[in-house]
Amino acid sequence: MDDTALQTLLAETDDDVRSLVVIDKDPVTWLAIEAPGADDDSMPAEAVTQMGGTVALARGTALLARFPNPAAAIGTWLTLAAWTGQDVRGAAVSGYCHRPELVSATLSQLPDLLAPAVPGELWIDFELTTAVDLNDDRFTVERIDRGSLVPASCKLTLR
Repeated sequence: MDDTALQTLLAETDDDVRSLVVIDKDPVTWLAIEAPGADDDSMPAEAVTQMGGTVALARGTALLARFPNPAAAIGTWLTLAAWTGQDVRGAAVSGYCHRPELVSATLSQLPDLLAPAVPGELWIDFELTTAVDLNDDRFTVERIDRGSLVPASCKLTLR
């Protein structure tokens, strides 16, 4: 994954957090992902749209998208892997985003989740593990120990 593209995307969120605020007071799931095997830059956005998400920011095949349903964020990762290969990696977090400070607090988790991710992995925060059925034969789930870099998170690995 091109860390520079994702770092740029996340830096842009800091610059304009207000544009990422949502009106709905229900939790929002944010997905930061890149699909280096995509044939063109529009393929990741197409996967997001098909799963009911909204692309907030995009840089080549890297993007930040939001979903009202956390399972759809994981579904986007799986869809991109099916379309482009096992090189897809990313991170997903969930939180309330109806005020700028809540958006910042939620998105601040993404860099730590993305740091250890390797191709074929999606790192998710603990909130998502309680909101989504993770019994899927397309990936394995590994809980990360509390003393690690990203406490209370899980790693999903493509099979």
